[in-house]
Amino acid sequence: MYETYWKYGGNQFNSFPAHWWPNLTTFEIKSYMGFRYPMIHLTNSSKDEDYWYSNTTCQVQTGETYPCEEIYFKKDTDIPLRSTEIVHEAWFVFQLTIDYTIIVIGKPDEKYFDTIPKN
Repeated sequence: MYETYWKYGGNQFNSFPAHWWPNLTTFEIKSYMGFRYPMIHLTNSSKDEDYWYSNTTCQVQTGETYPCEEIYFKKDTDIPLRSTEIVHEAWFVFQLTIDYTIIVIGKPDEKYFDTIPKN
């Protein structure tokens, strides 16, 4: 599936991610993932994964402290494997882990993009 984004939105599925709007007059196209905190790259954390974590820690319901956000990539790539974030839901505070499944099907056919206006 391919998607296009329109600056005026319309619903949650076709509006720009908030972190693409640095000053509400221009767009800065970035990764779809937006982190709330500066991220630190831990070098040599694993032979199979690259690990980034936030420079801020958060405490969960049990009293344990974790980086507020973390993300793991396949070593030396930009392919995400999983991420974590501290989530507040009602009276609960916990660490949520999101696992990613990356499906690669090859380069898309340019004919799908020819119909999109260039301006």
